[in-house]
Order: sequence, then structure tokens, then C-alpha cells
Amino acid sequence: VISHFDKLSELGFDVTSVSVDGFASQGGRDSFNLVLANNRAEAVKQGLDEYFKGKSKDVPVAASGRGEDWERFELLVKTVDFTEEERKQILDIPS
Repeated sequence: VISHFDKLSELGFDVTSVSVDGFASQGGRDSFNLVLANNRAEAVKQGLDEYFKGKSKDVPVAASGRGEDWERFELLVKTVDFTEEERKQILDIPS
């Protein structure tokens, strides 16, 4: 994820805010999946907060868990600027 912000910066884009959606894989109780998704989103938020702090940038990062929403997760992964190998690795995680 971090390398994508570096790419955007190299292309001249200025990131002014970030929204992180956390997801859980299929299966399990809805309540557990929502907690898991929130924890995942918060972990990414913390990493991004540290990244931007290290770059001396004040970029607000919001995080929220979406629970189990495989269709949305798959759509997001397929539309982001990942290589085919990165995309395959991400989509294979919950399998």
C-alpha cells in the first residue's frame, strides 16, 4: 500500500486524505467479522499514520470496518493499480 503513495507523489499528486475500509473473509459470525474488519482497518491506519508522519505530512486517515463484504472487496482489489500478481496474492488470502 505504501508504495502506491510513493508512486502518486512521484507522479505529482498530493494526497490530502485517506479512507481505509477493512473487510473480513467469508464465514464466521457477523459480529466477529465486523470486529476483525475494524481491527484490520485500524492496523492499516496506524501504518499510514506512521508513513505520513515520517514524510512530515499531515494527512488525515480514517478507518472503518465493513465486515464480510467479499463482493465489494473483490471489486476494489480489481480496480486498484495492482499488478496481476499482487491482485492474485490479495484475492487468494481469504481462500
